[in-house]
Amino acid sequence: MVFRFSTLVFGLLAHVAVFAAPIYPDSNYLFGGSEGDGPSGQSLVLRLADGSAYTASTHRAPIGSESYAENFGWWSDRLGHIPGNYNYLAGYNGVFDSVFRNFFSFDLSGLDGVVTSATLVLRPYSASFPFAPMRFNVFDVSTSPFDLLSGSAVAPDIFDDLGSGKLYGSHVFDADPSISNAVAIRLWSSAVSDINARQGQYFSVGGTVGRIPEPSIIALVLPALGLVLSLSRRSKRDPSRLA
Repeated sequence: MVFRFSTLVFGLLAHVAVFAAPIYPDSNYLFGGSEGDGPSGQSLVLRLADGSAYTASTHRAPIGSESYAENFGWWSDRLGHIPGNYNYLAGYNGVFDSVFRNFFSFDLSGLDGVVTSATLVLRPYSASFPFAPMRFNVFDVSTSPFDLLSGSAVAPDIFDDLGSGKLYGSHVFDADPSISNAVAIRLWSSAVSDINARQGQYFSVGGTVGRIPEPSIIALVLPALGLVLSLSRRSKRDPSRLA
């Protein structure tokens, strides 16, 4: 009952965060709102060497504590984790003054064969407003799915795990995502290798969000960077110039 109440409270606050975001212009997050993921769940679509396909869904082999919230969620640097909350925020939310990182765990117990490619398929839900282009990065995760889905205390080790280590893939959101559109993120060979190594087990990924610099900022930074590199080259050729 405690989990259901906390889920309801956070869900309401998350919706407020979406509509109140103009008050917090520094917010930059994806996957806001608090809505069930539907029957299909978030998916990991695998292609095998024999030409067949295998789809693992967060909706299968559930570990989570609430329908449509199995095997995925978020951890925050200030809030920890709320079990059973079917929200997978990633990025900075000004309402909570917190950074969120999300996770997705997939049961590979039925996988049999050599995987040659992997695609993470997510349904974006809402993003911070006003929208700014963001990059979503996918990382490897060593924390067990049971630990990812339990407890609500702040856990720096788990939070760090979701945004460090091997980079499995990256996707740029250059427009405000729609609830109705799924986003397919092709994972890199590092992920494919780890998936093959974890056949018959759970495979988890973590996600972070970072804002992409505005073109005007890039235009200002590049000349300055060029000047620094130029001075560096000159100093190597003639150290007396720095004297």
